[in-house]
Formats: sequence, structure tokens, C-alpha cells
Amino acid sequence: VMIKTLTTIAIATSLATAPNAAPLPAPPIEVYTPPVQSSCVDTTVQVYFENGASALTNHARSVISLAQQNLSGCAFGDVEMIAITSDARTQDELVELSSERIAMVSGALASEG
Repeated sequence: VMIKTLTTIAIATSLATAPNAAPLPAPPIEVYTPPVQSSCVDTTVQVYFENGASALTNHARSVISLAQQNLSGCAFGDVEMIAITSDARTQDELVELSSERIAMVSGALASEG
């Protein structure tokens, strides 16, 4: 009996307030993209390369771009770049490939602002 009474009251309340309720707004037609929040803390970004290559892949460029967005407006102190080049076959190739990869990431960071 108690459940029936509560149900009746709930229906009566919603019917009584429905005519006075404001119409709902139209749904949005554009996708909402929240603003990027700047995070000025020490950040590590890992950029991967194809074996034996120093060219940035599209994915690597996206990672660098996202890092730039996240750090927008931050003041930079030291920037440390470490190239782990385990895919080199000789010591000379290791030095050359590491240097090229660091130059590619540095250039991409500089071009992003």
C-alpha cells in the first residue's frame, strides 16, 4: 500500500509541474573540446623512431605537438634530451643516429614554438 501511494504522489507532482517547466535547450551541434590545461611541471616525453631511422613519424609529431600544447605558457629551464639508440649496429652509427634523432626532436620542438 505504501508503494502505491508514493507512486501516485510522484506522478501527481510531475504532472503538476510539467506545464510550468521551461523547454529544454536544443542539443549542441558541434563537438565540445575542452580547453587544454597547461601543466608547468617536470615532464618526460617519449618519442619513438622506426629502426635505423631518424625521421619523425606522424605519431611522433603528434606526441611532440601534444606536449607543446600541455606546456604552453610555461617557462623552461633545462631541457634534457636522451637518445637511446639500441638499433644501431656499430658505435659510429649509434653516435650518428642518436645525434640525428636529438636534432629532429629539437627541431620539431622549436618549430612548434
